[in-house]
Amino acid sequence: MKIIGLLGRSLAIATGFSLALSVVVTQTAIATTLGFQKMFVFGDSLSDTGNFLNLTGGALPNQPFYSPGRFSNGDVWVDYLADKLKLSDTNVTNFALGGATTGSNNVGLPGTPAGLEQQIDTFTGALGGQSADPNALYIVWAGSNDYLGRFTTNPAEPVGNLSDAINTLVASGARNILVPNLPDLGKTPLGRSLDPNTTFALNSLTTQHNKNLNSLLSRLSRTYPKRKFYFF
Repeated sequence: MKIIGLLGRSLAIATGFSLALSVVVTQTAIATTLGFQKMFVFGDSLSDTGNFLNLTGGALPNQPFYSPGRFSNGDVWVDYLADKLKLSDTNVTNFALGGATTGSNNVGLPGTPAGLEQQIDTFTGALGGQSADPNALYIVWAGSNDYLGRFTTNPAEPVGNLSDAINTLVASGARNILVPNLPDLGKTPLGRSLDPNTTFALNSLTTQHNKNLNSLLSRLSRTYPKRKFYFF
């Protein structure tokens, strides 16, 4: 699996890994049927398979608590999905970076651009004016760190950033885009460790975020009828 680094330091918040794996159950059946030959991944620690590790010179995520390069004690969901799709490492390119928000912020790099926006920019820049592979699967999953990092309490902002990212991919030629919703942040280990009012607020933010995201993808499906948007 090719991994793409953006900056030299970062800090990730690992959230909802058991919930993340459930994405594979539904999406594997869809993706296998469509026969994708390549996969491009954008996101945060839920999808990072080694970028953060490389950027920190192997310091984090460190063993024995984490599987090499993953903010998990084993594979993360994109590993399982790639396996089910029978994609070799050379056919999976992962831009996901632990700590990334949907914009330019990163939870461990205040004031330093290291978010989803930079991942998308890196991808489009590498195209060199060429079109993106129309037969590949593009995955965009971010938003947890926007709320857990307290960058915003308004779901319209992260969903707006996701809209920008998706529209950029579409304009580049992407035709098949998978956008998972957020796990209930109030039920993550971090969310449950906070005071009850904050936990409740995270529950509410997750619900509204996912509603807004669902509405966004419905609009995009109408705007781009020749593109496929997969929401879980």
